[in-house]
Amino acid sequence: EFFIVLLNFRGWIKCLSHTEDISKPGFSLNAAVEGQQNNSVGQEAFGRNSVKTACHVSLSAINRRNVYGETLLHKAVTHQDVHLVPNIIKAGGNVNVQDYAGWTPLHKASVKGFYGIANELLKAGADVNARGNEQITPLQDAVEEGHYKVAELLLWYGADPLLKDEMGRCAFKEASDSSMRKLLKSYLAKSRRNSLSGRRELF
Repeated sequence: EFFIVLLNFRGWIKCLSHTEDISKPGFSLNAAVEGQQNNSVGQEAFGRNSVKTACHVSLSAINRRNVYGETLLHKAVTHQDVHLVPNIIKAGGNVNVQDYAGWTPLHKASVKGFYGIANELLKAGADVNARGNEQITPLQDAVEEGHYKVAELLLWYGADPLLKDEMGRCAFKEASDSSMRKLLKSYLAKSRRNSLSGRRELF
């Protein structure tokens, strides 16, 4: 069974062939452009920056891994392809898939500060407290790299700033600037208030 997927990468209309092998070490999303920039028929029909061109891509191709255990979704996130990411998700891509190091697409979006892509992944059900290599969470990645808006987004979706990794570190303890510390403290204070309110309702 094949799925219709609308793909766009760096302004060019493209289709990813279901025979494209991302398991090859040299796999690149750029290779998926497949000469579409020279396709005058496609350009006339849809325009250079349109995402209306559709192609058939199998779910097995979407979830196929390269030598690092990355899927097409991992690669699309890394390349910050805001068009390709939601279309992979719609076609059945697993938002919680981990590469061989344990990183999920949300980890990659968080460490890079890709707010829009992180939001797409979270809306699709990405685990906000997913544990990657050394049990590191996406929130730890966002906090360590100073990505305030992404950290705020993760907290809104329920990220726990007190979750510890294998070294005993947590996002709350690793906030290096005052604005990030203030954000995490306000979240913890709000969580405590909600917890106390819930306990009162029980009695």
